[in-house]
This record gives sequence, C-alpha cells and structure tokens, in this order.
Amino acid sequence: MKPKAKNFEKLCERRDLVSIYRESIDSARLQGFVLGHSKALVCLYQFKDFIGDGIIVIRRKDISSLEVSPSDRNDLAMLTADGIVETLNFTYQPPLESFREFLESLADTEIVIIEKETGNNTVYFIGRTLSIEADRFAGQYFNREAEWDDDPWEVKFKKITCCQIRTNYTETYARHFARLESAIST
Repeated sequence: MKPKAKNFEKLCERRDLVSIYRESIDSARLQGFVLGHSKALVCLYQFKDFIGDGIIVIRRKDISSLEVSPSDRNDLAMLTADGIVETLNFTYQPPLESFREFLESLADTEIVIIEKETGNNTVYFIGRTLSIEADRFAGQYFNREAEWDDDPWEVKFKKITCCQIRTNYTETYARHFARLESAIST
C-alpha cells in the first residue's frame, strides 16, 4: 500500500528511522529519517550501514512501501546511543514541490547527484549546476579522476527519479575541488 501524507507527517514528528522500498527502481531499501515531503517528493537524511550519507530526494510515486521495522528501531537505538542522532539537522526543509524547486534552492557550487533510475537508458550525473530552465537541468559533469567535462549535461525534470546532496561521495569531491581552487588562487 502506498504511504499517505499522514504517514510522512508522523515519521517527521517522531523522528523514526524508516525503510523505504521502491520496487519499480530496485530491490534495495533506502533507510533514513524523513525530513519533509510533498505530493511529488520525499526528502530523507539517508543512512547506509550506520553512516549518515547525506540528503536524498525521491519521487513519492516510486515508493511502493515504507516501514519502521524492528531492525530500524534497533538501528535507531544504536545510533542514538552513539550520539549520532543528536548531531543531525532535522530542521533542514528544502522546497519539495518539484525537483526544479529543490535544485534551484541549492548553491551553484553544490555537488549534486541526479539519477534517472527507470527504463532502458538509466542516467547518473554528478557535478554542479550550470543552468535551470522550465523543464530541464543543465550541469557540468566530472569523471572519477575529478576532471570537469567541457560539454554541459542536460536532463528533463520529468525523467529524474532522485537527487542526492551532501553525501560522503559528493562531500569528498567538494573538498578536493576546494583544495584545487585554493591552490590555484595562491
């Protein structure tokens, strides 16, 4: 059964650690704290193997089910005992009416992961924003060697299934690019 708005409200209020399943995307669960939601999107502070892994925004229509399982409750107890939960910013409330609004709220320098996880032509983008238009996002991609691509990359908002920011992966690259810029300017 698809979760209703009141389910998300309760999860936000209680700060429950939740498992979200998206069967049309893959069999893996997303685990995290619900920070906000709209009719279109849900925002989580994501956890993987007890490690906070940034913010993920997913399409609500892709959610096949959610639960607060005994495992989630146990994980929450351990995260709380380790002092991790008290360090989280539960007040972060990005605009969630659309991926466009969410991406417009970010600094141009924010490293973002954008994915189209459905269909034959899946897409994975990591980079920074170049422009945002009515129906599409344009960004500058970088490869695993941290080399910026000269050609802009574009995706239509209606194709996006998730966006991630401030993940361990994106933050490592952000620090790397900051060091490079600092070395260039000195």
